[in-house]
Amino acid sequence: MISPTRYRVPDVCVYEREPDEQVLRTAPWIVVEILSPEDRMSRMQRKIEDYYGIGCPNIWILDPWRRKAYRFDGKSIVEVSELESQDSRVRLSVAQLF
Repeated sequence: MISPTRYRVPDVCVYEREPDEQVLRTAPWIVVEILSPEDRMSRMQRKIEDYYGIGCPNIWILDPWRRKAYRFDGKSIVEVSELESQDSRVRLSVAQLF
């Protein structure tokens, strides 16, 4: 939940523990957005900033068409060759994903 009247629904979200709530109101541990051919990174920026604003520590974007991966570092969207959670418990190379 971004605000009392606004929600974001990521393509994939990961929680460290299964939430007790039916409607998820707490920030996920990892959010993954998957770009479709008509998506633009500039449109994605608003979503990413919303996830960051509610406290999601790991925000990743996958572009399957170009076989690229990105992460949000709190300031900008950065292309990476490996997606890694901030605490290093999850690590996936782009080659593993595609």
